[in-house]
Amino acid sequence: MVHHKIRGLSPFPTAWAHYGNMKMNLYRSKLGPEIDLEPGELLFAEGRQLLVGCGEGSVELTEVQLPGKSRMSGRDFANGYKLDIRLQ
Repeated sequence: MVHHKIRGLSPFPTAWAHYGNMKMNLYRSKLGPEIDLEPGELLFAEGRQLLVGCGEGSVELTEVQLPGKSRMSGRDFANGYKLDIRLQ
């Protein structure tokens, strides 16, 4: 399960995903609602949550970091960056 991998690898060595051609570190998450998203598909929900599909259910990304940037909340990431990533 994605949430357990993020939790188990934080703070080191850190779970990660691709954002364009950059490696995005994933530090914190919590289980999201049971919604119909493809694995790796992102959704910025009305509840101000950054959700990613996981095959079964979703995970809310609550703390992420891009190279050369400070850690930020999933909400701040969704507000400031284009949501065109696929988790790998």
